[in-house]
This record gives sequence, C-alpha cells and structure tokens, in this order.
Amino acid sequence: MTLEELREMKRNGELFETPTDAATKSFPEGFWDNATVVLRNNQASNNFEIDADIPAFFKASGAD
Repeated sequence: MTLEELREMKRNGELFETPTDAATKSFPEGFWDNATVVLRNNQASNNFEIDADIPAFFKASGAD
C-alpha cells in the first residue's frame, strides 16, 4: 500500500487511532538486530480454484 493510498483511506474515515488499551507485544532484547528490509518484487499473487480434471489433463500429457 502506498502512502497516498493510506492518506486516502484516512480521508475516507477508513483508518482509526489505536485504542490506548490495545494489547501490545514485547520482543526480547536484540530481536531486531539482524533484521533486514525485504522489498517485494512486482509479481502479483493470484488464487483461484479449478476443477480437479484440469491439472489431471495436463499431468497426463507429460512433464513438459
């Protein structure tokens, strides 16, 4: 999500302040010491369902 998309969500009232009594998570000392930034590539993730006979058809035709 881009910063502009987040700003738009805030303008539309889709973002809310974190409640002061929200649960928090503590991490042990040094937890983030070896953390690295991982930039995502531009590939999209697509999930869909197909009937079982579709992959069976392609598997039956060989490895290639």
